Amino acid sequence: MHNPVFPNSPQLEDMREQVRERLHTSLDHLIFEVFSPEYGVRVERENVRRILLDGPTYPGARCFALHGVLLQAALTQDNTHLPRVFAMLDGFFFRDQGEPDGVRVSGLGDRDLHPDDVWLLQLAFQDDVGLTTALTQPSENDCAAAAGVIAEAYDLLDRLAPKWAAELRSLAREIYLATSGISDRPAFAGAAVFDAFGGLMLNPYTIAHADVTALALVHEASHQQMFLFHLDDPVVLNGPDAVFSSPLRKEPRPMEGIFHAMWVSARMALVAHAMRMAEPDGLYAPRLGEMVENSLKAYRDGAATVEAHGELTEFGQVLLQGSRDATLGL
Repeated sequence: MHNPVFPNSPQLEDMREQVRERLHTSLDHLIFEVFSPEYGVRVERENVRRILLDGPTYPGARCFALHGVLLQAALTQDNTHLPRVFAMLDGFFFRDQGEPDGVRVSGLGDRDLHPDDVWLLQLAFQDDVGLTTALTQPSENDCAAAAGVIAEAYDLLDRLAPKWAAELRSLAREIYLATSGISDRPAFAGAAVFDAFGGLMLNPYTIAHADVTALALVHEASHQQMFLFHLDDPVVLNGPDAVFSSPLRKEPRPMEGIFHAMWVSARMALVAHAMRMAEPDGLYAPRLGEMVENSLKAYRDGAATVEAHGELTEFGQVLLQGSRDATLGL
């Protein structure tokens, strides 16, 4: 049986296709049956199907962000954003909204993206602790420098950990560069949300080295992988109001967040180990060794909390045991 902590490209592609079908079904229902009777819609239903389900490319992160806004409105009965959404729909589906063939790095702002897409992605990446609620586009020079390091990071993974690189290209083909506009908040390094599936956000001012950036990409993509697991299984049954101490944050956090941190840390340790073993005398080997140890410490601290207090589904137990087995020899 395949250990789910390791990359499994065939399974991942199957899951991506299931998500594509669910995205089309849900968006079709929300646009044409739930909201269009009140707000009207000019876009043709068949065009939406063509982009989401029948198109030659996979729907991009902006399609998921659009869905997130509509779903939130349906769940909360807060229609604040709906007039703008329905005003943009016709143009939205006539622009290229598919995933790029390769990796595309963009500043999260009007310089690189359509203003409607910027707005949707900013809404998607908003968090509940204030780190990403006021996102701004970095300078053109800073974006270019970060894009160069990100390209090096993908090349490094292709060379040293090709299975991990293949998974990363399925989970993160769109990289958005942004920084927080709130000066009294600590800087965030990156973010991943299901409402921007297929896209990751990175802070270019935390990007300096290809090996560290490769691990940052794996970190955020591993959250995306876990979001896919959550579609059919809650994994963690602890309620959101029950909080526990976590090795990666000062404030207590819900068990789901600790489980995510444990999972991500295990995968970072594994990919750093694979990269170091591929070139044990290489330029990056010493720092990769440090990252293995740091990630293992974070994993073990998180796993101890999960084992002591986690209420897991059967599949959650499978994931926990898989992380134990995979990290045992490191």
